[in-house]
Amino acid sequence: MGMVRLALGNIYGVLVFAMMLMVLGAVALVSIPIDILPAFKVPAVQVLTFFNGMPARSMERTITDRIERWVNQSPGVSVVESRSVTGVSVVKLYFNESVDPNSALTLTNSLASAARAYLPTNTLPPVVLPFDPTGTLPLGILTVSNPSMVEQEIKDLARVEVRNRLGGISGVVAPIVVGGKDRRVMIYLDPDKLQARNLSMVDVVKSLDAGNMMLSAGSAYFGDSQVALDTNVMVRDVEELNDLPITFDPDRRVLLRDVGQAIDDAVIQRSRVRVNGRQQVFIPIYRQAGASSLAVADGVRESISEIESELPEGSKLEFAIDQSAYVRNSIDSLVHEGIIGAILVSVMILVFLGDWRMTVIASLSLPLAILVSIVGLNVTGNSINVMTLGGLFLAIGPLVDNAIVVLENIHRHLGMGKTPYHAALDACSELTMPVIVATLALIVVLCPVALTPGVGGFLFKPLTLAVAFAMIASFVLSWSLVPGLSAVLLKGHSHGHGEHAGEHRPSWFARVYARIDGGLTGLAHAYARFLGVCLRHRRKILLAVAGIFFASLTLLRDIGQEFFPAVDAGQITLQVRAPSHLRLDATEERVIDVEKAIAEVIPPHELVTIVSELGLNNDWSAAYSPNSGQQDAIIRLQLSDERSKSAQEYAIVLRNHLASLPELSDLEFSFDTGGMVSAALNFGASSPIDIQVIGGTPEAKFQLARNVREAVATITGAADVRVLQRNDAPYLMLNIDRQKAASVGLTARDVAQQVVTAMNSSIALTRNFWIDPKSGNQYFVAVQYPDNPSFRVDDLRNVVATGTNQASPIQLSTLVTITETTQAVEFNHQSLKRLVNVQVNTENRDIGSLAREIQRTLDTIDVPTGMRLELSGEYARMQESVQSLGVGLVLASVMVYLMMVPLMRSFVLPMIIMATIPLGLIGVLVMLWTTGTTLNVQSEMGVIFLVGIVVSQGVLLMDFANQLRKQGMRAYDAITQAATIRFKPILMTFLATFLDLLPMAIGLGRGSEALTPLARTVVGGLVTATALTLIVVPILFTLLLRDHPQPEPPASDAAPNPASDLADGPHSESTPE
Repeated sequence: MGMVRLALGNIYGVLVFAMMLMVLGAVALVSIPIDILPAFKVPAVQVLTFFNGMPARSMERTITDRIERWVNQSPGVSVVESRSVTGVSVVKLYFNESVDPNSALTLTNSLASAARAYLPTNTLPPVVLPFDPTGTLPLGILTVSNPSMVEQEIKDLARVEVRNRLGGISGVVAPIVVGGKDRRVMIYLDPDKLQARNLSMVDVVKSLDAGNMMLSAGSAYFGDSQVALDTNVMVRDVEELNDLPITFDPDRRVLLRDVGQAIDDAVIQRSRVRVNGRQQVFIPIYRQAGASSLAVADGVRESISEIESELPEGSKLEFAIDQSAYVRNSIDSLVHEGIIGAILVSVMILVFLGDWRMTVIASLSLPLAILVSIVGLNVTGNSINVMTLGGLFLAIGPLVDNAIVVLENIHRHLGMGKTPYHAALDACSELTMPVIVATLALIVVLCPVALTPGVGGFLFKPLTLAVAFAMIASFVLSWSLVPGLSAVLLKGHSHGHGEHAGEHRPSWFARVYARIDGGLTGLAHAYARFLGVCLRHRRKILLAVAGIFFASLTLLRDIGQEFFPAVDAGQITLQVRAPSHLRLDATEERVIDVEKAIAEVIPPHELVTIVSELGLNNDWSAAYSPNSGQQDAIIRLQLSDERSKSAQEYAIVLRNHLASLPELSDLEFSFDTGGMVSAALNFGASSPIDIQVIGGTPEAKFQLARNVREAVATITGAADVRVLQRNDAPYLMLNIDRQKAASVGLTARDVAQQVVTAMNSSIALTRNFWIDPKSGNQYFVAVQYPDNPSFRVDDLRNVVATGTNQASPIQLSTLVTITETTQAVEFNHQSLKRLVNVQVNTENRDIGSLAREIQRTLDTIDVPTGMRLELSGEYARMQESVQSLGVGLVLASVMVYLMMVPLMRSFVLPMIIMATIPLGLIGVLVMLWTTGTTLNVQSEMGVIFLVGIVVSQGVLLMDFANQLRKQGMRAYDAITQAATIRFKPILMTFLATFLDLLPMAIGLGRGSEALTPLARTVVGGLVTATALTLIVVPILFTLLLRDHPQPEPPASDAAPNPASDLADGPHSESTPE
């Protein structure tokens, strides 16, 4: 009570305190990051290793296996995953939450560097980068174009100029450039001219290495002077390479121009980008961990004009596939719904209390508490996101409840004729226990959930902090600002009916309020009479309530289950897999057909952008693309805000349309509509259900996976069922006869080098460079045959092989036997073991029921000994979260009970309050079933939050009844009088939360879908919990706290006179100001 006395004695201090909170809150509001989800702070690292052209199987065996075994020694590693595709190895390490991210990165880098000595020659050094599992999807893409430039020039412009400028924007990560051609000095050789001069490509490569190199001559000292030395061992102009000596013997002089030509060109494309039907170059924009998505996107857009002004004339930058638009719409929708809820709550306060001064006081405490919470979130390194906003909006009702309860009690004491000062002091003294318990209950109930590991803690820890900061602020304001302003602004109520009583005609609002107050008083009287009837039939009422509760549990089987609510992000990601033998140009033709089919379904005015990313490069971009080779493509669709269908609805229409086209029957499609939210929660996985095939031989894995795919594909609701790893990539196995090779003076190495150089380029054997004197950029110099679309296996057999000790050239066909086989397109490991994955999407069905049917189907499949099938992916995380939240609910209930015992000094009274918690589940289940809402982590969180609200309502009733009982009343009389007097404040606290969450429960704005299940859960549970608490708590109170054995109350006494119960209240005779 010291805080209340201090506030009542110094109103100026209270006002200054409130102003300071406003200033601090405004500063925090401007500076706090804004994003769609909280920052994921579990350390993760990825190791990228490249070997140009190496097949996926060799990458797995010679590089990935070794990298995994080395980096797995990092302390604190919880999971190691890897992916091996042609020329690329990606190893991802997830560490325990206790590991420092910088330490994880440093240790992994050291171990990866140590593994380099055990990797094949010419393997590029492993690149170790931090990895954000929740940031696998870019915020947007920045396209770069210039009509006066060729593709390789545009890509250089994007990589050197634009990307470096983007790095200077706060929070931006622009690691790669996608699309276009890579500039390279190409030395194209004529095989006939080589053969005529008894030369091979390896001879040219050796001459190139000897005649063009990076070399520093150092410095020379002449007497007292020093001179820097330089040489021309690296050619300045590409044309100079044509005069490079290949052989310069007295009998034979061959220059490069005699067998080929060096030109400034581009390497053969392995990847390509199409934006709205045109080949394009783009830079994907990611955000740094902890940075605001909105600030990053806005920073990029604001810098475009400045960057363009410094680029060559005609250069154009455009920001497309903007994910921040969804973030902005979601935040705006939630704020809009929160404001509507706050307005409804303010109107309710005015209607119930009938005093604009009280409404102003209560309404002032709400924004101040929210501002304090934002300050706390900013200080603790959190952001404004859908989870913290959800916590704040959940807390609006309880925030106002504290002020409402205090104000209503002050109003009641004013009606007793007390001065505003004493009315405020006495009202607060009566409510110390209920307000403390209500505040602590809402904080304590969330603590177990916030402490859960993994995704649960990642989602709900910021929400818990938002609620805790707001509730603590609300408690302080209810004990300082509210009584302080009440003592100054409110007036005492007159009870006189003397000669001047009728001189002033009441205002129109006073007359309206008198009718409303009369109605509320009549409602309280009706409740009192109904309560009397219930108290005469206590056991029957309890049995009826128990029957309703158990009947509601049967609805569980008809309520769907998923991990997180589906959101309409306005984007569709379409994975296209063509036959594994197709090269890039052929894949592009198929993608063009798909783009045309998409245009037949989605009207032009609803399709803003279509971006197709084809193939895969052997560079950093491989870590940011799900493509596994030139045969794959990712098509991203950006829908307009005025679309007639949701992204999920369009995905279903597109899936059916593409399946109906015979010309696309050899393509596999997979759809993802979750956007940033789904990518973040699933760590980049595109399918919610992942069936892992573990153990056995590679052939057995693929056979079992095919059996699983065929069985699961027949299940209703299963869509895009596919085996992730295709086992049909064509391989040519070159078997070298070492003895024959040795007989002609060749080693197996000599022969293999001939094949590598002939089929790819010299980059696979050695790296030679040229530096452009104009730009200073460095480029590879590659030796290879010109690209020949008609090249066949027989042409490979005719390649000439030469070696160091060889007397005369010889064709490969005499040394090599070529056999055709197939292998997997990609290889995936988890915990150092190879996996085969069957991935499943959903269509018009919830994940929970589909996964359960899939599990029943898997149980019928004959699994060979030593092998097993596991359901993972989003479904596994859902199961883990359900278990964690279930444990959290139990712990929350126990902690709230233990918290109330010492405060109420009783074991029985808290037990009565806790007994009402299951009553809220009736409304929860009915609401979810009626609205077709799934059971997910958000709705489960709503159930946990409901515990705190139900407890606060029960305490408000029980504490007053206990006070009356201590004054000598019988338990029956105490609870009936307390229930009647507390009926109005309980109704107000119910309406405060109900009206606050009603707009969100309805889902008025697009983008607020993530919190709609949470709001619906609380609203539905609150209705039944409040209604039944007003009945069940009095019944249990009279059953468990009877003063002494006595007969049931007579009918005449069953319903105490409400008028007498309310006689000391102000509502039947006071008139609003």
